[in-house]
Amino acid sequence: MALPDVQVLTHPAAWLPGDRLVGLARAFGDGVIHTALAEVLVHPDQRGRGIGRALVAAVGSACAGTALYAEALPGQAPFFARCGLVARPAMTVLSRPPTAPGTVTAVPSGGA
Repeated sequence: MALPDVQVLTHPAAWLPGDRLVGLARAFGDGVIHTALAEVLVHPDQRGRGIGRALVAAVGSACAGTALYAEALPGQAPFFARCGLVARPAMTVLSRPPTAPGTVTAVPSGGA
């Protein structure tokens, strides 16, 4: 079934001081209810300077009309809490690995 007027919305944010990429945040959502913060990456030698928090804030501003969700790997929840996200212990994250032949996956072994 084809849906009329479907839009794919993304909210990237990057910090490029001196043309060097040191941080990146990427989110996607429906523009109405839900936005998922897919990743927040900061170069290791630039961490601890507030870059990640600034990137999350930029994405949050871009999607201020929707709820913002993030999946935290072990040990990363405190970072997201400092960014204003609150753990929802009643939620369960479900996923599946990529199914296309030859697809590279970053899912750790034991998790899918």
